[in-house]
Amino acid sequence: MAGPFLTGDLDVLDVLVRRRDAGSRPGRRTDDLRTALVVEGGGMRGAYTGGMVRGLEELGLRDSFDEIFGTSSGAYVAAAFATGQGIGAATIYADDLSGTRFIDYRRPLAGRGPLMHFDYLIDIVLATSKPLDFAALAVSDVPVRPIATLAATLRPHALDDLVTPDLWRTALRATARIPVLAGPPVRLHDQAWIDGSVTEPVALRRAVDGGATHVLALLSRTRDEHVNPATVTGRMLNALVDRANPGLGSALRRRPSLHAETVAVFEDTTHPLRRRARLLAVRPLVSDRISGLTSDPDRLRRGADTGTAAIHAAFAGR
Repeated sequence: MAGPFLTGDLDVLDVLVRRRDAGSRPGRRTDDLRTALVVEGGGMRGAYTGGMVRGLEELGLRDSFDEIFGTSSGAYVAAAFATGQGIGAATIYADDLSGTRFIDYRRPLAGRGPLMHFDYLIDIVLATSKPLDFAALAVSDVPVRPIATLAATLRPHALDDLVTPDLWRTALRATARIPVLAGPPVRLHDQAWIDGSVTEPVALRRAVDGGATHVLALLSRTRDEHVNPATVTGRMLNALVDRANPGLGSALRRRPSLHAETVAVFEDTTHPLRRRARLLAVRPLVSDRISGLTSDPDRLRRGADTGTAAIHAAFAGR
């Protein structure tokens, strides 16, 4: 089924289904293809992509992928999917992150910490109500590549050598850490890292450069929703983050055009990346008006359901 929520090469879906039906497993393929799943970030918009991986899990498609890339909140969603926790990825936003324990506007004003409390997410939620198997991530047969930005150069990288649960916890902090909003840069492998979505919101080119022949990208915005240029408040925030990490404010200002250029690849059949690999994007079926800081549990729950419905619609009839 094609529609405004589905853009690109539909044969990506056929490859995933064919592998599932043949019982193909990572590392033991009978074809010469390489499939990658790319999960966009977007803060609480991750409710959409969390719902999407729940749909992929329901359809039994986890083993059809050879690697997974995730940026910012997309890295959490990717990690959950790789470890068989797609249901948790869909429900965590409404169940666990909709209260003020995660997003609290009073916290930075009172000097009690950043707006978004990632230690609560990683040390409490991912350890108790939605436990994530960090040990399994370190040895996953479908590798997960979190994208983070090196603070010193403001260049994106795929974090690697994540061979222990503690390194994985640190990496998931790093991929989503924006100064002021989510706390200072995170130290990993003797370097400081910040949010990957600042410089690589959708790791499309990285997947193709890594050898993927087929890429399914889960996007957290409808076709009509864009990364908007900074408002007055946004410009003030850019100034604050620039003070905390010089150059970061400028990088944030470039993000709307960077995001637009990346997602435009799915529409452009003549783009060089489309000549190198089959690329397909799945978007939410409709907008549930979820922003990066939405905390309404009902809206977040609807967003997850919207994401799941998009996946089932995409694979209908296959």
